[in-house]
Amino acid sequence: MKTSYKWLQTYFDETLPEPEKLADLFNAHAFEVESVEVRPLHTDTVLDIKVLPDRAHYALSHKGIAGEIHAITGLPLKKSEVSKVPFDIKKIGSGAILKQIKTIPLDKYQDFMKKKIAPDPNFCLRYVMARIEGVQVVSSPEWLKEKLETVGQRSINALVDIMNYVMLDCGQPMHVFDADKIEGKIQVRFAQEGEKITTLDNKEITLSSADLVIADDVSLLAIAGVKGGKKAEVDVNTKNIIIESANFTPTSVRRTSTRLNLRTDASKRFENEITPELALVGIERASELVLKECGGELKEIVDEYPIKVERWNIKVSAEQISAIIGEHISLHDICTILVRLGCEVESVEDAHLHGEVVLNITPPFERLDLVIPEDIADEVGRIRGYENLATVLPPAIDPTPVDKTFYYAEKTKNTLINLGFSEVMLYSLVAKGSYEILKPLADDKKFLRESIVEQMTNALTRNAVNADLLGLDDIKIFEIGKVFTKDREKTVMTIGVKKIKKKKGETADTILADVLTNLGIQIDSKQITKEGIVEIDFDTHISSLPQPKDISDLNFIPLPIELRYKAFSVYPYMIRDIAVFVPETIQSDEVLNLLLENAGDLLVRHSLFDTFQKDDKVSYAFRLIFQSSERTLTDEEINIVMNMLTAKIVEKSWEVR
Repeated sequence: MKTSYKWLQTYFDETLPEPEKLADLFNAHAFEVESVEVRPLHTDTVLDIKVLPDRAHYALSHKGIAGEIHAITGLPLKKSEVSKVPFDIKKIGSGAILKQIKTIPLDKYQDFMKKKIAPDPNFCLRYVMARIEGVQVVSSPEWLKEKLETVGQRSINALVDIMNYVMLDCGQPMHVFDADKIEGKIQVRFAQEGEKITTLDNKEITLSSADLVIADDVSLLAIAGVKGGKKAEVDVNTKNIIIESANFTPTSVRRTSTRLNLRTDASKRFENEITPELALVGIERASELVLKECGGELKEIVDEYPIKVERWNIKVSAEQISAIIGEHISLHDICTILVRLGCEVESVEDAHLHGEVVLNITPPFERLDLVIPEDIADEVGRIRGYENLATVLPPAIDPTPVDKTFYYAEKTKNTLINLGFSEVMLYSLVAKGSYEILKPLADDKKFLRESIVEQMTNALTRNAVNADLLGLDDIKIFEIGKVFTKDREKTVMTIGVKKIKKKKGETADTILADVLTNLGIQIDSKQITKEGIVEIDFDTHISSLPQPKDISDLNFIPLPIELRYKAFSVYPYMIRDIAVFVPETIQSDEVLNLLLENAGDLLVRHSLFDTFQKDDKVSYAFRLIFQSSERTLTDEEINIVMNMLTAKIVEKSWEVR
């Protein structure tokens, strides 16, 4: 969230720490600050604060960020100013009209203010509307334009800008309708399947029956919690308005915004859940500013609040908080921190805790993340400063029993690696199976696999194509992984072998037989597929083996610090073979060194694949693999390299066959 330093300063009489210092405090105690950007045009600085979902309930607002500054630094917040709006918020009830407002004759305004929540109040927790007549749609004052532009918002007109300002200031999304464009009653309902709405940015959107909307008796006014519609848009001719301040459930808003790929500042706040108590705060602030900047007269407020949110309490002792944090923290410090966070704290006696003083903590409505004692301990720890905690080792815990499947899987992997095999990790999602997933990634990944054999076959084929690049005479791979049959989920071991170079007396079957003998597994030769693959029920294989006591014999060692991953090239490689006749006194390494010194960086792999002696000369045949990590190579540039190598060989009085 982009946060204005000058905007934050309006919450304090004392001068705030410098922006960079403020960013350091946030990084240490609350949020990651991604950037601190000076805005010379507005003589301001913008902090781009990464507010994660656990704190989004209250911190996606300047008020919430100011509260964090107060909690971290102790700087006192300004006392809230008494609203200039002429109504008594204590008189508001579900659907009530304020007593201070004179009775309005029954007309179309009275009609559409009789809104209803349908079909289920669980999807709209609160809906507050204010009707103001006789407004003037004017440009925003400079202070308002500056605030919005500083944080990247475009100024439209005073009415729309005030709604955006209130949302960015206190975190409550707001919307304004042109009252004269509304036909009948305003209602919150689900859209009809295929119902359409044109949004404020002139896009026509087709809705489903799972999308919550705001509508009148004739058509749609807005997508609830996501975006307003064109129908009741305010313009230069607007005289009478309805201000909406609502609270929609996170699941409803997220479902709709995700399906429509429509993300807005409002949907972001609703998706992360905000307290319904903010709805009236938003109406109060927005109405006050509209009356001040656009004129008009406040006629009516309706507050539909079916199930009022009740304050909740958390009971925890100072000793419990200290135990969770791992260091003694005084009762005074705990209470000071909690009060700074806006919590109400009182001490009570609890017989179950042997006379310990228990704190009965009532978090503010907006702190929906504070629910259990561990949440309170976390808040105390972070505000106090984790850097202030003593460095102590946690208490020793009883060793966890060794997982039998893990142990024998790792032991088997070690054996297979020593026998020249490589481990592969293939997709658990395939085109066919017994269990279909709800939202597949692709058509060929709709089901959980029942076997690894088919995937292993494909892996052998793909790797065989690249055998030269890999420098392999045989492809030998394996996977120990889960499969999901009709009967059960189980672990299997699948081993595959594909011969690249023929060797007398050696086939894929003989290699597999030797491997299984090394692993102590006896199978029928019919279990080996014609592609050279065998699949073993690993759970059954290890069922009779003893329970391991520790994993020390698995020989886990850390990777060398100098070892770094190097990305493989996605471009095709080229092969060239070269055979060199040299005197029998010349060793193959000498010939290879000459090739390596002159082949350049494009040579990525080499191998000696044939040696032939005739009279007093010997022939060494090398396979050279060329590849670029930046482009596809051409025959011409590789021919240049090969011609240069030939010239160097001739210079040595050797002969290219």
